[in-house]
Amino acid sequence: MKRLFTSFFVLFACLSASPQTWQEMYDQKVRIIDSLQRELNQAVASNANYTAQALDDIINAYKQPFDELVKSSSKQSVPRDLRLIGDNTFIRQTLTDLEKYFNAKELLSKKYDDFSIPIAQKELGQIKQNYSALEKLKLTIDNYQTFNDGLKETVAKRMDLDSREQTEEMPVDIQKLKFNKILAELSSYIFNYDFNFMDYPYLSDIVLEIIKRKQPNVDADISDLFNKL
Repeated sequence: MKRLFTSFFVLFACLSASPQTWQEMYDQKVRIIDSLQRELNQAVASNANYTAQALDDIINAYKQPFDELVKSSSKQSVPRDLRLIGDNTFIRQTLTDLEKYFNAKELLSKKYDDFSIPIAQKELGQIKQNYSALEKLKLTIDNYQTFNDGLKETVAKRMDLDSREQTEEMPVDIQKLKFNKILAELSSYIFNYDFNFMDYPYLSDIVLEIIKRKQPNVDADISDLFNKL
């Protein structure tokens, strides 16, 4: 590319100078134009080789097992690569499966939705291969409503108790006792449902927010968290 710019510069200088004869000027222009054409051809070929190599790298990367791909890919990278791989049927199917996987997994970071979850379940069921990561996600999605309803019930009971157990003006020991009771309620939910914080990020945030609010003030309002469920 540097040589290409140099050739342009020489051509400009030639056109600006005062040649001895018009024939000499013409011959020099022809030589420079030929040089420019060679430089352009080399640049195009180099770019084509780079593009082909990049495409090969993308295709080879998606030949890994699906369980590895869900770790090395993301919801953002899959649509981009789908636009790049062209008509490679095998890789396109893998990318389509990954897209369904990531779309479903994203729902676990959002409020439970009666409309979106069944769609995700159907799309996950369309993936023909058996992958451990896929089977785990299917089970997690299938249980989302159960886990959500369980936490909603737990929060509702705590809100009812809060309305009858105001401890703001009571001794610190009483407040600590109430906080420990709240922790016991949340622990019971986690134990009874075999709740995994990593599987349900949206629900996990609500559980942690309850603890965060109740620790400095056991009477803190959590009705807004109930409304998020």
